[in-house]
Amino acid sequence: MQFLVIHTTLWKDDREEELTVVELPHNASSKRISAAAKSRKRGVTQFGFKTIEPGLEMENNLLGDYTASSSIVEDESGERGCFFVFPNLSIRLEGRYRLRFTLIKIPR
Repeated sequence: MQFLVIHTTLWKDDREEELTVVELPHNASSKRISAAAKSRKRGVTQFGFKTIEPGLEMENNLLGDYTASSSIVEDESGERGCFFVFPNLSIRLEGRYRLRFTLIKIPR
């Protein structure tokens, strides 16, 4: 039997650029830079490397839990199925995005 997990990332609407973590101007008074974002290694994202210009800070654009484990439950019709729940997933900056879900199978 396998244990299933889904990991979520946020992408530009055209699917060309990952926007889970974005660059914000360091002196943007309307944007608060969280302590977690400041402590994050500059330029490193979950799945790659992003070059950052001086004077820019990294900020999480996708907020909440990025991963969810599978649950076998009944749907509204009483059918059993495998579901992944993201109860607190949100996006910080307004725009058009796509969510990318990566299914990970972990052998037990």
